[in-house]
This record gives sequence, structure tokens and C-alpha cells, in this order.
Amino acid sequence: GPWNNYVMHAIATMMIKLRQSNDASTNGFIWANGGYATKHSFGVYSATPSKNGFRHGSPQTTIDSLAKRELATPAEAESLIAGKATIEAFTVMHDREGRPETAIASTLLKDSRRAWATSTDPQVTKSLCAGEWVGQQVTLDSIGTLLL
Repeated sequence: GPWNNYVMHAIATMMIKLRQSNDASTNGFIWANGGYATKHSFGVYSATPSKNGFRHGSPQTTIDSLAKRELATPAEAESLIAGKATIEAFTVMHDREGRPETAIASTLLKDSRRAWATSTDPQVTKSLCAGEWVGQQVTLDSIGTLLL
């Protein structure tokens, strides 16, 4: 669907550029995220085949063995989420004219649990685009709206 297929155009363009290259050592890298930055993928492409053949990895077992952080639930919102939080990661989605539109942040609460926060406030989205906010303290309201 539209949340996943848009990168196909980038892959097709990369392949055209690699095939047109006069340098056999030319490589290309494509990174993509799907939906609300919750899925990530990447591909490394080359003008020549790998000496070791195609490589495919399935890292899910390794990923599943990593430490996990508990997520604050919506039912806990009023009693737990409202208040100070620290931005762990964030992204800002833009509209078709390139204006910041929606901010989405993964935040850490004082008890180390993770809570998702969003904002469509133009001042918030512009501020997040203007600087580095990872590690910065922010405020969340009881429904998870990000306030600076």
C-alpha cells in the first residue's frame, strides 16, 4: 500500500543510475521508513554482483533478545503520562508543500517507561525541526500531547 510502496520508485531510480554508471565499484544506499516511522528498511545496491552472492538476514531472534522498555498504557494516561518527560526520539511529518505538520515523539517518563506523544501545534513542529530535541525535557498532557 501507499505506506510501504513509495520506496519502490527510489529503488528503480537507483538501479537505473547504477546501470548507467561507468564505474563498476559504484554503490547505492536506500533507507526507508513506513507509516509513522515505525518500520525501517534499507538496501545496499551495487553496479556489480557481490563476490559472496546475495545475503539475506533474519535478525528477529536477536531483536527479541534485546532489553525492552515497558510502554505506558492509555488507561494510565491521566495518572502517569501527564507531566515531565524526556524525548528519546522524534520525527516531524510534513505536508505536500513541505510545511511541518505533525510531530511524533517517543518519550521517557520519570519511571523509565516509554510514552508516545504527538502534536500538530505549528510552534511545536517548527521548533522540533529547528534543533536537536533528543534528551530534552518536555511536558505531556493527559492525552499524550507534546508541549514544549
